[in-house]
Amino acid sequence: MAPRLKARHRVRRPVVFLVSDCRPTDSATWAEAFAALVDPGWPPHPAVFAFGLGAVDLDTLDRIGTSRAFVGQDGILLRTALSVSVASSALRADHV
Repeated sequence: MAPRLKARHRVRRPVVFLVSDCRPTDSATWAEAFAALVDPGWPPHPAVFAFGLGAVDLDTLDRIGTSRAFVGQDGILLRTALSVSVASSALRADHV
């Protein structure tokens, strides 16, 4: 199926949108699981857009956001930030 789909359409990698304070509650296991998810050796590895809300751990936010990272601000709607990130991602050639 995948080769036929690629022959007819431009196929992009999946995108993950993570909304969090980026303060993991399972500090013993999350890093290994995340590394497996974004491993370039795994063909469908996603681009991850991280959206930090509240008291954000900026170091973790930067680590999780493989494509982009955003920190929520008063007055900016989450849907606006998501829309902008999706539109900008669709235009980037490296997300194919």
